[in-house]
Amino acid sequence: MEKVRAATIQQKLGFKDDDLKTPKHDEIVLWVSGHALDIVTAIWGTRAQWTPEQICELNASLEEAYQPVERVIMTDLPVRNPISVDKVKWEVPIMSDKYVVGFVDLMLKWSWDEVTIDTGGGWAISHPNAKVTWEVKRFSQVVCIEAKSSIPSLGELVRQIRLYEQYCEKPYVVVSPDARYADVLKSQGIEFYHYEEDPYEEAMR
Repeated sequence: MEKVRAATIQQKLGFKDDDLKTPKHDEIVLWVSGHALDIVTAIWGTRAQWTPEQICELNASLEEAYQPVERVIMTDLPVRNPISVDKVKWEVPIMSDKYVVGFVDLMLKWSWDEVTIDTGGGWAISHPNAKVTWEVKRFSQVVCIEAKSSIPSLGELVRQIRLYEQYCEKPYVVVSPDARYADVLKSQGIEFYHYEEDPYEEAMR
């Protein structure tokens, strides 16, 4: 019988992701697609609204920028638009030139607002009566998500993600009902989101 050849660099290096063939894996991927905003908000939710710490930092930077000028520090920040998930894409190939390294389960693009001080090109520093305003900018980030129905080997999971990082330097999130290694993954710069199974749905299978 002819030996099946490895199709990706990941497979050539001996990484076998048997989880891909399980219904639970598909279930988690489907769930992530419909709850991407929940995941982003849970991990990076501080970007959803202005926090007291951010207000203090911005006011401190304003005071520093306009130290020679006596003026009232602004405390009313502009409305911050909600976090949004702009796109979700399944099974995205991680490429090295023309070779496929592997496939990340999902990639999503999300956006959030940041605020800076609009100094009018520095003109306002020398004009005490000039109006200083906040400037809101919209930023976006692409995130890679790996869905795992279980994590039988933490080392193999970390190696898989480290391999992907060599060719696709994005934040990585593992979504799984198996939360045993959540803290370890976070300590390694890999985010974790706990997928909670519906106990009634599980009982009816």
